[in-house]
Order: sequence, then structure tokens, then C-alpha cells
Amino acid sequence: MRRKNYWLKVFSGVLFLKILFLLPIFTQLKLYWPQLSFTTWWKNFDAPYYLAVAQSNYNPTQILHWWSWLNRPPVYYPAHLPLFPFAIKLVNFLGISLPLSGFIISFILSFGVVWAWIKLYQKVNKTYPSLLISWSVLLFPPRMWTINNIISPEPLFIILILLTFLFWQERKYLVALLLAGAAFWTKSPAFFLFASFGLWLWLIEHKGNLLKTFMDKRSWLIIFIGLLSFLTLSYFYLHQSGDFWAYFHSGNNIHLFWPPLQVFNPLQVWVGSFWLEDIVLLLGLYFYLLIRSWPNFKNSPLWIFSALYLSSLFFVAHRDISRYALPFVPLLLLMNKGILKDNWKNRLVFGLYLILTFFYSWNFINGNHL
Repeated sequence: MRRKNYWLKVFSGVLFLKILFLLPIFTQLKLYWPQLSFTTWWKNFDAPYYLAVAQSNYNPTQILHWWSWLNRPPVYYPAHLPLFPFAIKLVNFLGISLPLSGFIISFILSFGVVWAWIKLYQKVNKTYPSLLISWSVLLFPPRMWTINNIISPEPLFIILILLTFLFWQERKYLVALLLAGAAFWTKSPAFFLFASFGLWLWLIEHKGNLLKTFMDKRSWLIIFIGLLSFLTLSYFYLHQSGDFWAYFHSGNNIHLFWPPLQVFNPLQVWVGSFWLEDIVLLLGLYFYLLIRSWPNFKNSPLWIFSALYLSSLFFVAHRDISRYALPFVPLLLLMNKGILKDNWKNRLVFGLYLILTFFYSWNFINGNHL
């Protein structure tokens, strides 16, 4: 397949899936859910909070004036980091309504996720992935498809993670770390990017030699840009809201608890359920994919990042742990090339999976809104 035809088929498939999925939201086709509408769509969590940030820039007075109906104090909003709202604001400057601006950005980012993933896959594996697995990046797990069809920062975060590793693979370390800094302005788990590069330098590049690691200028670059990302974000919050530590004062948004596996404690605020079989299956599958990729990727920062990220999930006490896990799932797919071959059997399974994922996502969007 020629390169031009390959990209045309990839993006045509993504466009077809997106249009097909969004028909019940933007038309009169209601399926089983009469409330499924544009309003339902843009009010899905945490979209209204990001839209509030895009409009107010964390200004407490403006939040109370325009967004009081959300019933959240201004101190809550710094939990939603600024890069994604900035992107929404750029479209909004064109005279497009705020919710529609969020939709446009989200629509574009879905294509960006696939593009960035294929570029990294090609760099790492020296070949292009099949169309089937390229589309699966947006569809696996089903929660991934949901966040790619609402106003959500995860697609932007995933793109930045993929590009960070792409430039690191190309030994463009400064660009890679600046992208990691941008990821830190999108979602706080970007901390694991800096940690994974530091561990890679120490354990793999310098074979556990701390002195050599200390003398490596890349180590200082990691520390400098990591600290710079945190400090600039904190000073931005100080300027906008008057609180340098605004993120940490925004409420219960760091859901890491000791001892591990508190997600199975129904008394936790963000759990409150004993219907948790899906979490067992997800964590078990992710652990299997991580171990399966060990022989080929044990010396790669991709594997170290994925291991750190997965390890942190065992300390997350939140019912929506499937969403917390999404940023590293594309890396698991990348490191397990060949696990999903493009043949008629898998196409048949993919078709059934696609139907089930669509209905799951429509149902989720209908129920997960303000």
C-alpha cells in the first residue's frame, strides 16, 4: 500500500466512524435515549469545567458570575489544567460558541491521536501498522472512544505523550522534554514522563551508575524542564487566582491512597460501588500486555513509563479507573505489535466490538452529564 493511500484510508476510516457515532447527537435520530442531544454531549463531565476555565481563565469573579450553576467554588477549577482550555479558547476567538469550540477541538484531536500513534509506531517498529489496529487506538478500551467524542483533555494529553516519545526516539531531547512540559500543563500524570526518562538514563543508559547519570547533561535537562513546568504552572495560577498552590488546594482530585487496591473499598468517596468486575479485567489485561512486551521493550523508556503508570493505578481509589488508565494504553498496543492481525476473523470481531462500543458510549454519554 502506497504511503499516500495508507493515510487516506486511515483518516477516511476515522472520519466515517466519527460521523456515524455523532449522528444521534447532532440529528433527530434518538435511538433509545430521547435526551441524547448537543446539550447532553457538551455537559458531559468534566467538559463544563474546562469550558468555564476557557471563558474565565480561572478568574474567581467571572466563574461566580457565569458558571455559578455548576455549584462549584472557584478554588475547584485549578484541578482542570490550562492547556486544553487554551486550545478551546483559540477556536472561540473565531466567533464560535464555547461548546461548539470544544467540539471542534475534540474532533480534530481524535485524528491527532491516530496520526501521532502511527508516527511513533513507525519509528519504533520500522513499519506501518495495519488499518485495523490504527483505528483500534481510538476504540480500545471502550472508554477511550467515549473520551474521544466528548470535550475531554485526554486526547491532547495522549498526543503530547506520543510526540514526546517520538522525539526522544529521534534523540531530539530538548523538543521531547518541552512536549513533556506541555503535557504537564494538560494533565498532572505527565510527571511520569520525566520520571521514566530519568530512570531510563540511570538504569539502562548508564547501567545503574549514579555518577555517570549525574554527569549526563540530559539528566539536568530533565530536572530543569520538569521543575520549570511546575513552577510556570504554579505562577500562572498565582497570577490568575492568587494562589501559587491552587492545584493542591482545589479539593479531592488526587485519588492515590495507601494501602493499594482501595478501588475495591466501596466506602471511598469516588468508588461507592461493589460492581467492579471490569476493573479486575482491565488491570489484569494491562498487566498481561505490559509483561508480554517486556522481552522486546525492557530497555525502552516506553516500557518504563507504562510500568510506572500502571503501578500508580493500583493506588487509585476511583470508580472511573478506566479513564485514569487511558494515557498509557496506546503504548501497550504499540509494544504488542502483531497481537491484532488484519484478517477476516479479527475484522469480524472488530465489527461486533465496534457496535458494542458505540452503544456503550451512547449510553455513557446520556448518563454522564450535568
